[in-house]
Amino acid sequence: MPVSKAKKVHQPEVNERAILAAKDVLKRLRMKKLELKRDGYLSHPPYGVSAERSTWESLPSSGDLQDHVDKVEECCSVCADGALLLSVARLFDNVPMADIKFQWGWQGENGAALIRNLLSSVIDEKTLNLLEVAFEGKEMEWSNLTKEEVEAALKFGKRFKSLAGIVRGGMKNIIANGGYFKP
Repeated sequence: MPVSKAKKVHQPEVNERAILAAKDVLKRLRMKKLELKRDGYLSHPPYGVSAERSTWESLPSSGDLQDHVDKVEECCSVCADGALLLSVARLFDNVPMADIKFQWGWQGENGAALIRNLLSSVIDEKTLNLLEVAFEGKEMEWSNLTKEEVEAALKFGKRFKSLAGIVRGGMKNIIANGGYFKP
C-alpha cells in the first residue's frame, strides 16, 4: 500500500539573529540607554561644546563599532533601525567604525542604503523598511513597499503614544514573528 506524502507548507525560516537583536534593543530600552529621535539613523551631537560632542570626537575612525558601542550609544540619538544597528554591532561584531564615523547622519536614500548594507546579514530589508515607516510615521519613497504594506506599517506606528512605544512594539513584533516585522 503506497504511503501518501503530506504536502509541505512553506514556513519562513526563523531568523534567530534578528530575534536576538530585537531582544537586545528591548533590554537597552528598559535600561533607558537609547535616546530615540526621528529623521536620523544614528545622529551624533551638533558641533559645539558638549560632553556628548567630546565623546563623539574622541571615538576612533577605524576598528569595530562593537568596541565602542556603549560610548556611541551615550552620545548619539537613534531611530528604530539605528537602535537595531547598535544591537547588531554589540552582539555580532560586524560594523566598521569608519562607516558610522564619517558617513553617518545621512538621511533619505543614502542613509537607507548604508544601514541596509550594514544590517543585511542579520535583518531582512523588508523588516527594516516596514519598521522605518512605522517609526517615522510616513512613507519612504525608496522603501519598495506596496501601498497595503505602507498603510499597515503606518497603522501599527499610530497605535503608540511615544517613539519608545513604537520601538518596543516593533521589537516585540519581530520576536513574535520569528525575526520578521509584520504589522
